[in-house]
Amino acid sequence: MAGPGSGKTFTAVQRLCFLVQELKVDPSSILSITFTRLAALEMRSRAWNSLGDKAGEINFSTFHSLFFKILRHTYKFNSDNIIKPQTKINILKDILYGMDIEPLRGNNDITELLNEISVYKCAADNKDFSSKVMEDKDFLRLYEGYTRKCSALKLMDFDDMPLKCRDLFRERPEVLRRWQDNYKFILVDEFQDIDPVQFELIRLLAAGHENLFAVGDDDQSIYSFRGSAPDIMLDFESYYPAAKKYFLSENYRCAPEIVVAAGKVISENKTRICKEIVSRSSLPGEVSLKAFKDTDEELKSIVEEIASGGKTLSDYAMLYRTNGMCERAAEALNAAGIPFRCREKLKNIYDTHAARDLLDYLRLARGVKLRSTMYRVMNHPYRFISRESIRGDEFDFNIMKEYHRYEPETVKRIDRL
Repeated sequence: MAGPGSGKTFTAVQRLCFLVQELKVDPSSILSITFTRLAALEMRSRAWNSLGDKAGEINFSTFHSLFFKILRHTYKFNSDNIIKPQTKINILKDILYGMDIEPLRGNNDITELLNEISVYKCAADNKDFSSKVMEDKDFLRLYEGYTRKCSALKLMDFDDMPLKCRDLFRERPEVLRRWQDNYKFILVDEFQDIDPVQFELIRLLAAGHENLFAVGDDDQSIYSFRGSAPDIMLDFESYYPAAKKYFLSENYRCAPEIVVAAGKVISENKTRICKEIVSRSSLPGEVSLKAFKDTDEELKSIVEEIASGGKTLSDYAMLYRTNGMCERAAEALNAAGIPFRCREKLKNIYDTHAARDLLDYLRLARGVKLRSTMYRVMNHPYRFISRESIRGDEFDFNIMKEYHRYEPETVKRIDRL
């Protein structure tokens, strides 16, 4: 149980060093799993500083790269079998076109449906699942059609990899034994972000030796919308009654005032492992809490504070949860003439699907009759209008309705358009 700023990565690397240097464990039998490639590289780099060449023999991996490695070895999969984002969208649109359901609102709904398919795949129990985009019965039809189409094309997405691995281990125990023999010591970082299928696979891999070391903090779980289940960490001892639990409860990163404030916030969580984090920093700290009626007022306050703060601009950092917020902040800083740098590639808000669609609708409303303009928006949102209903360089609503004369719902949608 590693609180924030407690030296979690340092502790994990020290365990790797202890296994190799003190217990003389074969480095190639150690599997260190993280959730991102960046985190895996960071872990490898730190281990290399302590272990030298032996760190190169340790298996540092993300969950997805591990599962893909297993599938590639057994089924000879390669990168061509991983479905591309646009292909997923095209498959989904093809299936939706053939379903007699109310039209969706556009690309946002497609994205939301793909997210829901991902959550549905990763969940241990789908009884409580409910789609926010369509009727549940329609979602199940869509899900079954999507998975059937991907299977026929021998394509899989990242969520399929753990499911295919689980099926492989269940159906072919000799394959599971081989990978159990490969990985005798397993370390999982950021354990609070694990989902039920990933945990089941880790338990299967560790079943031969039960040398499983998990590091994380249930209070730092933020990916439940992607299917992660922090309850797994809370219930760890029910799966492994003999497990030993260690608390890293000293924060070396933050001033005491910040640690105390954060503790008061997180203590409101009802389902958590209670822990007391204390600061070991001598830095002075201050926490201020402000409320705003909307985003514009918030950004105005931030800009004014930076402009009148009398500090070097590089002393300031702005944290945000979504890239949409980042773009709003960039606009406010630009308008105030405050230079900044950002890791994300900022988008031109007028160079987005929504903005382009709106401009095309305005052109149509102004009287533009170009076929290309109508093509771009006639199915945003989806109206089931065929491109074949437009002939020549310009469109005519009457001709479009005549083409769809045996589809009264589509004719209604054309009239509404």
